[in-house]
Amino acid sequence: MTLHTRQIRFFATATTLLSSTLLVGCSGSSSENIETENIVAKMEVISDDINAKVKVELFDAKDYFQTLTPRAIELTGVDNLNATHQGETRILRRQVEASGIPYETDYENIDSDGLFQVNFERANGIGDTVTNITLPTPVSITNNESEIHVNEDFWITWSPSGFSDDFTQTLNLSCVNSVDNSRLITENESIVSDIGANQFNVSNMFSTVDFSLYSSCEITAQVRRIKENVYDSKLSNGSYAHGIQQSKKSFSVNLSGM
Repeated sequence: MTLHTRQIRFFATATTLLSSTLLVGCSGSSSENIETENIVAKMEVISDDINAKVKVELFDAKDYFQTLTPRAIELTGVDNLNATHQGETRILRRQVEASGIPYETDYENIDSDGLFQVNFERANGIGDTVTNITLPTPVSITNNESEIHVNEDFWITWSPSGFSDDFTQTLNLSCVNSVDNSRLITENESIVSDIGANQFNVSNMFSTVDFSLYSSCEITAQVRRIKENVYDSKLSNGSYAHGIQQSKKSFSVNLSGM
Protein backbone atom coordinates (compact mmCIF):
# COMPACT_ATOMS: atom_id res chain seq x y z
CA MET A 1 0.00 0.00 0.00
CA THR A 2 1.40 3.38 -0.97
CA LEU A 3 1.11 6.00 1.76
CA HIS A 4 1.92 9.04 -0.32
CA THR A 5 3.92 10.45 -3.16
CA ARG A 6 4.90 14.10 -3.35
CA GLN A 7 6.78 15.86 -6.11
CA ILE A 8 8.60 19.18 -6.44
CA ARG A 9 10.25 20.64 -9.54
CA PHE A 10 12.23 23.85 -9.23
CA PHE A 11 15.09 25.73 -10.83
CA ALA A 12 18.45 26.02 -9.12
CA THR A 13 18.06 29.80 -8.95
CA ALA A 14 15.03 29.31 -6.72
CA THR A 15 17.02 27.49 -4.05
CA THR A 16 18.01 30.67 -2.21
CA LEU A 17 14.42 31.89 -2.17
CA LEU A 18 13.23 28.56 -0.85
CA SER A 19 15.83 28.56 1.91
CA SER A 20 14.82 32.08 2.92
CA THR A 21 11.19 31.05 3.11
CA LEU A 22 12.00 28.22 5.49
CA LEU A 23 13.50 30.68 7.94
CA VAL A 24 10.18 32.41 8.42
CA GLY A 25 8.56 29.48 10.20
CA CYS A 26 5.05 29.87 11.55
CA SER A 27 3.24 30.83 14.73
CA GLY A 28 0.74 28.64 16.54
CA SER A 29 -1.65 28.51 19.46
CA SER A 30 -0.19 29.31 22.90
CA SER A 31 0.29 26.19 25.01
CA GLU A 32 -0.41 27.95 28.31
CA ASN A 33 -4.01 28.57 27.17
CA ILE A 34 -4.74 24.90 26.39
CA GLU A 35 -5.34 22.14 28.94
CA THR A 36 -3.29 18.97 28.59
CA GLU A 37 -6.35 16.86 27.85
CA ASN A 38 -6.93 19.01 24.75
CA ILE A 39 -3.41 18.55 23.37
CA VAL A 40 -2.48 15.99 20.73
CA ALA A 41 1.22 15.10 21.05
CA LYS A 42 3.15 13.43 18.24
CA MET A 43 6.27 12.01 19.87
CA GLU A 44 9.08 10.22 18.01
CA VAL A 45 12.52 8.93 18.91
CA ILE A 46 14.36 8.29 15.63
CA SER A 47 17.64 6.37 15.67
CA ASP A 48 20.23 4.79 13.36
CA ASP A 49 21.40 2.61 16.30
CA ILE A 50 24.20 5.08 17.08
CA ASN A 51 22.58 8.48 17.48
CA ALA A 52 18.97 9.46 18.16
CA LYS A 53 16.70 12.44 17.64
CA VAL A 54 13.76 13.13 19.95
CA LYS A 55 11.02 15.04 18.14
CA VAL A 56 7.68 16.30 19.50
CA GLU A 57 4.89 18.26 17.81
CA LEU A 58 1.81 19.51 19.68
CA PHE A 59 -1.63 20.27 18.23
CA ASP A 60 -4.94 21.62 19.53
CA ALA A 61 -7.33 18.65 19.73
CA LYS A 62 -10.34 20.91 19.15
CA ASP A 63 -9.59 21.18 15.42
CA TYR A 64 -7.15 18.29 14.98
CA PHE A 65 -9.78 15.89 13.68
CA GLN A 66 -11.71 18.48 11.65
CA THR A 67 -8.99 19.67 9.27
CA LEU A 68 -6.06 18.28 7.29
CA THR A 69 -3.88 21.14 8.52
CA PRO A 70 -4.59 21.50 12.27
CA ARG A 71 -3.07 24.47 14.06
CA ALA A 72 0.15 23.64 15.84
CA ILE A 73 0.84 24.61 19.45
CA GLU A 74 3.79 26.78 20.44
CA LEU A 75 5.25 26.44 23.94
CA THR A 76 4.60 29.58 25.95
CA GLY A 77 4.87 30.63 29.58
CA VAL A 78 6.75 28.07 31.68
CA ASP A 79 5.65 25.09 29.58
CA ASN A 80 8.58 23.03 28.28
CA LEU A 81 9.44 19.70 26.69
CA ASN A 82 12.47 17.67 27.74
CA ALA A 83 13.81 14.17 27.30
CA THR A 84 15.92 11.88 29.47
CA HIS A 85 18.14 9.02 28.30
CA GLN A 86 20.59 7.19 30.55
CA GLY A 87 20.19 9.87 33.22
CA GLU A 88 20.93 12.77 30.84
CA THR A 89 18.11 15.28 30.48
CA ARG A 90 17.99 17.66 27.52
CA ILE A 91 15.56 20.43 26.64
CA LEU A 92 13.73 20.11 23.31
CA ARG A 93 14.23 23.30 21.28
CA ARG A 94 11.90 24.73 18.68
CA GLN A 95 13.03 24.13 15.09
CA VAL A 96 12.52 26.48 12.15
CA GLU A 97 10.36 24.81 9.50
CA ALA A 98 7.99 26.00 6.78
CA SER A 99 5.07 24.21 8.44
CA GLY A 100 4.46 22.88 11.91
CA ILE A 101 6.29 23.69 15.14
CA PRO A 102 8.57 20.75 15.97
CA TYR A 103 10.63 20.61 19.14
CA GLU A 104 13.78 18.47 19.01
CA THR A 105 16.94 17.39 20.75
CA ASP A 106 19.72 14.99 19.76
CA TYR A 107 21.61 12.25 21.59
CA GLU A 108 24.91 10.82 20.41
CA ASN A 109 26.20 7.30 21.09
CA ILE A 110 22.96 6.13 22.65
CA ASP A 111 22.77 3.25 25.10
CA SER A 112 21.75 -0.16 23.82
CA ASP A 113 18.61 -0.31 25.98
CA GLY A 114 16.99 2.31 23.72
CA LEU A 115 14.78 3.77 26.49
CA PHE A 116 13.83 7.46 26.41
CA GLN A 117 11.54 9.43 28.72
CA VAL A 118 9.73 12.37 27.15
CA ASN A 119 8.34 14.93 29.60
CA PHE A 120 5.86 17.76 29.07
CA GLU A 121 6.20 20.08 32.08
CA ARG A 122 3.56 22.69 32.87
CA ALA A 123 2.86 25.48 35.35
CA ASN A 124 2.70 24.25 38.96
CA GLY A 125 3.05 20.67 37.74
CA ILE A 126 -0.63 20.55 36.82
CA GLY A 127 -1.10 18.53 33.65
CA ASP A 128 2.49 17.32 33.45
CA THR A 129 2.95 14.20 31.31
CA VAL A 130 5.59 11.47 31.26
CA THR A 131 5.88 9.11 28.28
CA ASN A 132 8.41 6.29 28.03
CA ILE A 133 9.53 5.42 24.49
CA THR A 134 11.51 2.29 23.71
CA LEU A 135 13.28 1.79 20.40
CA PRO A 136 12.67 -1.38 18.36
CA THR A 137 15.40 -3.72 17.12
CA PRO A 138 17.88 -1.85 14.85
CA VAL A 139 17.75 -2.40 11.08
CA SER A 140 20.39 -2.02 8.34
CA ILE A 141 20.09 -1.99 4.55
CA THR A 142 22.38 -4.75 3.29
CA ASN A 143 22.58 -4.08 -0.48
CA ASN A 144 26.11 -4.13 -1.92
CA GLU A 145 24.97 -2.57 -5.21
CA SER A 146 25.46 1.13 -5.84
CA GLU A 147 23.34 1.41 -8.99
CA ILE A 148 19.72 0.78 -10.01
CA HIS A 149 18.59 0.55 -13.65
CA VAL A 150 15.53 2.67 -14.34
CA ASN A 151 13.67 -0.13 -16.16
CA GLU A 152 14.72 -3.20 -14.18
CA ASP A 153 13.28 -4.73 -11.02
CA PHE A 154 15.42 -4.11 -7.94
CA TRP A 155 15.40 -5.63 -4.47
CA ILE A 156 16.06 -3.58 -1.37
CA THR A 157 17.35 -5.93 1.34
CA TRP A 158 17.74 -5.42 5.09
CA SER A 159 18.64 -7.26 8.27
CA PRO A 160 17.48 -8.39 10.76
CA SER A 161 13.85 -9.03 9.77
CA GLY A 162 10.67 -10.81 10.83
CA PHE A 163 9.53 -8.54 13.67
CA SER A 164 5.93 -7.57 14.46
CA ASP A 165 6.55 -3.81 14.51
CA ASP A 166 5.29 -1.62 11.65
CA PHE A 167 7.73 -1.36 8.75
CA THR A 168 7.95 1.26 5.99
CA GLN A 169 10.08 1.87 2.91
CA THR A 170 10.67 5.38 1.54
CA LEU A 171 12.25 6.08 -1.84
CA ASN A 172 13.43 9.63 -2.48
CA LEU A 173 14.16 10.32 -6.16
CA SER A 174 16.28 13.31 -7.18
CA CYS A 175 16.97 14.09 -10.87
CA VAL A 176 18.86 16.91 -12.60
CA ASN A 177 18.25 18.33 -16.09
CA SER A 178 21.61 19.43 -17.50
CA VAL A 179 19.95 21.78 -20.05
CA ASP A 180 18.25 24.21 -17.67
CA ASN A 181 19.61 22.96 -14.30
CA SER A 182 16.09 22.23 -13.08
CA ARG A 183 15.80 19.58 -10.41
CA LEU A 184 13.03 17.10 -9.72
CA ILE A 185 12.49 15.80 -6.19
CA THR A 186 9.80 13.22 -5.55
CA GLU A 187 9.18 10.75 -2.74
CA ASN A 188 7.23 7.52 -2.39
CA GLU A 189 6.52 5.93 0.99
CA SER A 190 4.99 2.47 1.37
CA ILE A 191 4.06 0.07 4.15
CA VAL A 192 5.93 -3.17 3.47
CA SER A 193 6.27 -6.57 5.16
CA ASP A 194 9.31 -7.00 7.38
CA ILE A 195 10.58 -10.06 5.48
CA GLY A 196 14.08 -8.76 4.74
CA ALA A 197 13.53 -7.70 1.13
CA ASN A 198 11.16 -5.71 -1.06
CA GLN A 199 11.09 -5.47 -4.86
CA PHE A 200 10.35 -2.34 -6.90
CA ASN A 201 10.85 -0.95 -10.39
CA VAL A 202 11.95 2.71 -10.63
CA SER A 203 10.00 3.57 -13.79
CA ASN A 204 6.85 1.90 -12.44
CA MET A 205 7.17 3.35 -8.94
CA PHE A 206 7.57 6.87 -10.34
CA SER A 207 5.32 6.45 -13.38
CA THR A 208 4.56 10.20 -13.68
CA VAL A 209 8.25 11.08 -14.19
CA ASP A 210 9.54 11.48 -17.76
CA PHE A 211 13.08 10.20 -17.21
CA SER A 212 14.12 11.21 -20.75
CA LEU A 213 14.17 14.83 -19.54
CA TYR A 214 16.96 14.25 -17.03
CA SER A 215 20.68 13.70 -17.33
CA SER A 216 21.22 12.09 -13.94
CA CYS A 217 19.12 10.67 -11.12
CA GLU A 218 19.72 9.28 -7.64
CA ILE A 219 17.48 7.32 -5.28
CA THR A 220 17.89 7.36 -1.51
CA ALA A 221 16.20 4.36 0.04
CA GLN A 222 15.17 4.39 3.68
CA VAL A 223 13.65 1.59 5.74
CA ARG A 224 12.06 2.19 9.12
CA ARG A 225 11.00 -0.18 11.91
CA ILE A 226 8.38 1.57 14.06
CA LYS A 227 7.48 0.51 17.58
CA GLU A 228 4.23 1.74 19.10
CA ASN A 229 4.61 2.89 22.72
CA VAL A 230 1.93 3.96 25.20
CA TYR A 231 1.59 7.73 25.61
CA ASP A 232 0.59 9.45 28.86
CA SER A 233 -3.18 9.14 29.32
CA LYS A 234 -3.50 12.84 30.22
CA LEU A 235 -2.93 13.67 26.55
CA SER A 236 -5.73 13.74 23.98
CA ASN A 237 -6.70 10.87 21.73
CA GLY A 238 -4.75 11.04 18.47
CA SER A 239 -1.43 11.31 20.31
CA TYR A 240 1.27 8.74 19.64
CA ALA A 241 4.71 7.71 20.90
CA HIS A 242 6.87 6.01 18.29
CA GLY A 243 10.30 4.48 18.68
CA ILE A 244 11.90 4.31 15.23
CA GLN A 245 15.03 2.56 13.97
CA GLN A 246 16.01 3.51 10.43
CA SER A 247 18.67 2.86 7.78
CA LYS A 248 19.43 4.78 4.56
CA LYS A 249 21.44 4.10 1.42
CA SER A 250 21.77 6.03 -1.86
CA PHE A 251 21.90 4.51 -5.34
CA SER A 252 22.64 6.11 -8.70
CA VAL A 253 19.99 5.46 -11.36
CA ASN A 254 21.18 4.11 -14.70
CA LEU A 255 19.09 5.96 -17.32
CA SER A 256 20.39 4.09 -20.38
CA GLY A 257 17.68 3.21 -22.87
CA MET A 258 15.52 6.23 -21.97
